[in-house]
Amino acid sequence: IDPKFAVAYVGVADTLVLRLGYTGYPLGATLEKADAAIQQALALEPGLAEAVAGAATVALLKEDYAAAEAGFRRAIDLSPSSPTAYRGCSHLYGLMGRNDDSLRCAKKAAELDPLSVSANLGLGRALERVGRFDDALARYRKAIEIDPSVPSSYLFVGSTYAHGLGRLGQAGEIRSDANHVNRKTSREGRGRRIVCTCEVDGVDVGR
Repeated sequence: IDPKFAVAYVGVADTLVLRLGYTGYPLGATLEKADAAIQQALALEPGLAEAVAGAATVALLKEDYAAAEAGFRRAIDLSPSSPTAYRGCSHLYGLMGRNDDSLRCAKKAAELDPLSVSANLGLGRALERVGRFDDALARYRKAIEIDPSVPSSYLFVGSTYAHGLGRLGQAGEIRSDANHVNRKTSREGRGRRIVCTCEVDGVDVGR
């Protein structure tokens, strides 16, 4: 890594955060390493939107919602076309119960990056929070069209069928699809630690 290349440190932090979706990575230690990488990036380029958003993500995972909100807002001010910052804001507001704000940010993220699996999943989650289950399903299906190898997309479909629409038969079929994809990606070394049941509430793929 070039010690003067701020974006590289952001990449290190992003990778560490993504590791949290895999088996065997402790939350505290991983976040400390991610935070150290982000702080190094900010020391090199204090106005780098990706680094500011990265710091906000770390704050979010530490459940420091005030710092996370301030960070995501600053990242958007620095780079209004950054889908990452809007995705982070949407997730944060969803956790805070600010569902309308979550939906607004999710829509913007999907508008800026329409072929992103995460952006479409995030918009689906936000739509679910306001009771728009059919619209949420459409977004999850779009995510599957973009990349059929992401198990969480199927899990969200199953969860919506089961809990949002009460269609347990279809939820079971989707769960089988999710288990099949999860086994396949695990064999290929790309599997996440995902419990393939319709009770799963949410998984953030990060990109």
